[in-house]
Amino acid sequence: MTLCLLAFAIASVSAQKAERSVKTGKWGFMVGSTWVVQPIYENYDQQNAFGPGRKFAVVQYQGKWGAIDATGKYYTKPVFETKAM
Repeated sequence: MTLCLLAFAIASVSAQKAERSVKTGKWGFMVGSTWVVQPIYENYDQQNAFGPGRKFAVVQYQGKWGAIDATGKYYTKPVFETKAM
């Protein structure tokens, strides 16, 4: 059971893709047609978003840059003026 959940979690991270909300114009991350990270971000760094070997995404929120995990929880709160991390 634990192995199945771990495999699902790994697959979910790599399957996430950035999408812009039609309603808000902000960015979030989806798996299939489900928002797994709500679209609240003004921008994100395509080079530093979920993918193979990448468990986080660099996002811009209220004009500042930070990093989130696959659930939207902050690794690094958005306090940086630039996305260079």
